[in-house]
Amino acid sequence: MEKSQIVILVENHTDVIKLDQMLWTFSEYDFLPHVMAKDPLASQTPIILDHDEKGEWEKHYQILINLSSRISKNFGLFERIFEIVSLDNVDKNSGRTRYRFYCQKGYSPAHFTINST
Repeated sequence: MEKSQIVILVENHTDVIKLDQMLWTFSEYDFLPHVMAKDPLASQTPIILDHDEKGEWEKHYQILINLSSRISKNFGLFERIFEIVSLDNVDKNSGRTRYRFYCQKGYSPAHFTINST
């Protein structure tokens, strides 16, 4: 099985730090190898965390998980993009804007709703 190369894009530096901490502590039995985009080991690590898109993503254009409110400037380089949108009205509106953007660029985004109940 081939390993996935993933970029997780978040809103700002504070969110990168929080996500990094969460990935280290979410389970005492599981591990998701990850580093910040500017880390010297980024090219060797399957998951890159970034907020400003100034780091080197190199071969990590397989999957983008976008947790931010913006469209990645590198969106066209990815094989797959996952836009995560919460129930918050501001986040929903931002997600709708990104959805329309992808449609206008000729993509056919799939939409999934997950109920938390």
